[in-house]
Amino acid sequence: MKLPKLPLLDGIQELLYGLFFQGEAIQVHREYMDDNKGFIMLNVPPDAQYCIIVLEADPTSSDKTNVVRWNEIGLMTNQDFGMPLGHLGVLEIRGRENMTKFIAQRREGGKTHLMWVQFYS
Repeated sequence: MKLPKLPLLDGIQELLYGLFFQGEAIQVHREYMDDNKGFIMLNVPPDAQYCIIVLEADPTSSDKTNVVRWNEIGLMTNQDFGMPLGHLGVLEIRGRENMTKFIAQRREGGKTHLMWVQFYS
């Protein structure tokens, strides 16, 4: 049984609602951005409908508020193109097409960042 949605106070409440009352967690991935692979594209499970992404920045990053640039249109990002995401930033991506077109690229060379990706059905 699904509970009715509560009136939204902010984006956090909607995110928590999605986590607890919609979909079932099906996979978690750990994706690294480093000198070997400075970008991430998601390997989306067949039954995934949305995902939550959390970024853990390299502790030596010079600007922890703008560690990577990302988009959901499938274009490679750079220093000036894409949405910024900082240390412990959280993204929710809904829809298979958006997940398969997601790309994130680090802004600073010589750093290793970790993205945790939890997929839901």
